Amino acid sequence: MTKPSQEEIKKILKYLKNKYKPESVQYMGYNRFALINSRRLTFNINESEAYLPKIREYRLTDPEGILIDLEREYNFIEQFTQGVAVVSIREVTSDFKAKSGLAFDFKRKEGLIDINGKELLPCIYDSINVHQDGFVEISKGEVKKGGALLPIIEEGKFDFEKAMDWN
Repeated sequence: MTKPSQEEIKKILKYLKNKYKPESVQYMGYNRFALINSRRLTFNINESEAYLPKIREYRLTDPEGILIDLEREYNFIEQFTQGVAVVSIREVTSDFKAKSGLAFDFKRKEGLIDINGKELLPCIYDSINVHQDGFVEISKGEVKKGGALLPIIEEGKFDFEKAMDWN
């Protein structure tokens, strides 16, 4: 898989923007492009609607504009590293405070997909970091960090409870 030139990337970005009309298009590496849209969430408070901050939705496509099936909807996809990308799902939480009004916060969980959209790790982790050498740092819970080599994760053999400690 050869990396397209900067000129080819520009042409593909323009083509995808015209075809799908997303808010933005981004080159993600490994001949993958993200179509990014935002939507404003609403929240029903005491029988009236409040509007929450925008949350992004990502879809993936190849250079020809063929959509890549993702196993779920993601709110963020990082650039691909070593043929995988960290993905996240964000849920909006709210906190009703009498003096300051309604405050919004995001709860974020991360997972991992391959270039074909296959979910390698579900979005249940607090943090995932893929290193260039193929080592993947994964944290979940209070301070528990684990790690594994990418081939173990790709083969579906990763078990967080048995992962090597990474501190």
